[in-house]
Amino acid sequence: MSMNRIIRLATISGMLALGTGIVAAQTTNVYLKAYFVLSGFKQAPNNQAVAVRIIDKDILAALNATGNFTFGSNAQLLLKANDNEIPVFFVRQTNGTQVVTTDVSNYLTVAQTAEVNARQGLVIYAIRVFTFDNHQGTRFTLTGFTTIYRGSVAGPGVGSAIRPFNAGAQAVGPGTINGTETVLQGPIYAGFPIVELSM
Repeated sequence: MSMNRIIRLATISGMLALGTGIVAAQTTNVYLKAYFVLSGFKQAPNNQAVAVRIIDKDILAALNATGNFTFGSNAQLLLKANDNEIPVFFVRQTNGTQVVTTDVSNYLTVAQTAEVNARQGLVIYAIRVFTFDNHQGTRFTLTGFTTIYRGSVAGPGVGSAIRPFNAGAQAVGPGTINGTETVLQGPIYAGFPIVELSM
């Protein structure tokens, strides 16, 4: 084999290896839109109770109350739900042509204490714990029976992959609103997958 051919083969092999490295470094991220629809009661004077409701906009307002965020009315709670990982909460909002995705897992988290798989792993039954604390007097810890569905998801420029695409929990637990004791219950949903590639 001639020296020129050897050099050409080595160059092509190096380019292929470099290309493979770039592909391997890419990660398919799946974000699910999250929805909290909580209701309950908070303590009032003279042994009275006042009905309360907490939805996404209230959680976003409580995050803004920390002084670390300025989420607007178009902000959306998201769960980053990559395969075989406990999901992580983010907030995404659009400012003109700029899309900003912010990790809020220092304040809003999900943990899992038990899991049973069904239908060859395409359905998961789990106990999940949703915790929120803005360190300004508004917090909750809600435990719920959660059903998670996995299937084929895809996005622009992203090949299909088997990932979580829909989930729902019926949750219940204690909390506080502006420091006042509260009991809460209600559904927490996640769906409408957004599939993206990141480096």
